Amino acid sequence: MTSTAERTKFLGDFHNAVDEFIDNSYTRVLIIS
Repeated sequence: MTSTAERTKFLGDFHNAVDEFIDNSYTRVLIIS
């Protein structure tokens, strides 16, 4: 059973990973176009 703090940290890390992925994809699209 995970605590709320652990769940919040996991979601925060996941959100950061998604943000990085979107930034990298967006940058790649700008470079290609």
